[in-house]
Amino acid sequence: MALTAISILGEVETTDRTVMTAVYREIAEETGLTAAWIIQELGSGTRWTTSSGCNYLCVTFVVEVEEVKMREHGLKRSPSGTKIVAASPDDETQSPTHLAVKLADLEHQDYVWVTEDHLKAKMTADGRVLRYTPQMGDVMLQAFDSERKIMGAKNRIQSEVGRAKVGHDCAQDIDTNIDDRP
Repeated sequence: MALTAISILGEVETTDRTVMTAVYREIAEETGLTAAWIIQELGSGTRWTTSSGCNYLCVTFVVEVEEVKMREHGLKRSPSGTKIVAASPDDETQSPTHLAVKLADLEHQDYVWVTEDHLKAKMTADGRVLRYTPQMGDVMLQAFDSERKIMGAKNRIQSEVGRAKVGHDCAQDIDTNIDDRP
């Protein structure tokens, strides 16, 4: 199981009802991924003022994306994108590094999936040097810590639910059609 921490610089636009709405929109616009839910805000944000007097606040969130959530359950979107179907166990696209990330051409040039060990070593699995500010490094380490805590809680809950359901048939039909999602 894995959460996805995505580092995106974005802004709240006048059409966004809330900061959270902006987070969902920015993830979709800049990566092509669908935010399933915002798990946690990390820290209290960083404020700064530009030389021209514009005030900024950078807030970082840990977000679970729908595509990862489906992979955790052995599912994927059909080629048409209108249904959720079972993924074959040997489907290499089930690896988190095979998410169909679609970067916004005018905003990003590249992306990389890293583990906590890669982050600490400032080196990707394929040997590229990772460059980031000390503040961003701290935020990313906080995201990994948050992931450990969340996954521990999920595992404890699943263990408890599993014990409660022993001897019961838990199978249920699932409607796999995706309804009116953008």
